[in-house]
Amino acid sequence: MVEVTLDPMTESEFDSFLKREIPHYADENVNAGYWPREGSLERSAVEFGKLLPEGVRTKDNFLLTIHDTQSKVKVGVIWLKVDVSRNDSTGFIYVIEIEEHLRGKKYGTEVMKEIERKARELGLKTLALHVFAYNKVARHLYEKAGYEI
Repeated sequence: MVEVTLDPMTESEFDSFLKREIPHYADENVNAGYWPREGSLERSAVEFGKLLPEGVRTKDNFLLTIHDTQSKVKVGVIWLKVDVSRNDSTGFIYVIEIEEHLRGKKYGTEVMKEIERKARELGLKTLALHVFAYNKVARHLYEKAGYEI
């Protein structure tokens, strides 16, 4: 059985996160047909700049590194944004990424349990996320965890 911990990202982990996620988000939007290829990388960088203007210290954003509890090996990353300005405090998961060589080993399921625990700890009433329709593996994980389309 695997267990995970969610630890705050360091500055260097955040820099690596951006180097991966900015092009990844651009590709996702191009592949989904939302953006043209030309200018997509720049557009993605602008979006990340708006969402995380203070980087890893941006208020109400939890940028976390996922570690295997036992081995301490990095399993992936997760980015949770919280909005506590309304009566129905909500959380939105922008990114869940499990290292490719560790996928299919139950880490995703454990991460979902741990992020839901974190959401309860933060007093969130709802938790949502976005997944591109063509990402069948991720959709299966979220549906199995009880999330609705």
